[in-house]
Amino acid sequence: MPEATDPAARPTYSLTDRVARAGAAEAEKTADETYVVNLDCGRSFTLGDVGGFIWASLDGQRELGEVAEAVAGRYEVSVDEAGRDLLEFAAMLAALGLVEIAKPE
Repeated sequence: MPEATDPAARPTYSLTDRVARAGAAEAEKTADETYVVNLDCGRSFTLGDVGGFIWASLDGQRELGEVAEAVAGRYEVSVDEAGRDLLEFAAMLAALGLVEIAKPE
């Protein structure tokens, strides 16, 4: 399996996509971090404050652009910067099998 750090292995998202946590992903939040496990392969990951906030926001209901606006407001970065970083982060999470494009209801 290609490494998630390999950009060629990552899917491409846009800010109009709705992304949801994958069914095989389980998470637990502590005061400072969010621990995520891919149940399909058993790999676990630790997300810091910003990553945990984004993880909680990937509910499949909001477009990534809306999530970027929330990140920008909470962490005092520009919406453009938040959007660029969010697209990269979402692609990395997808390559790890932790998120997927939300299916229309």
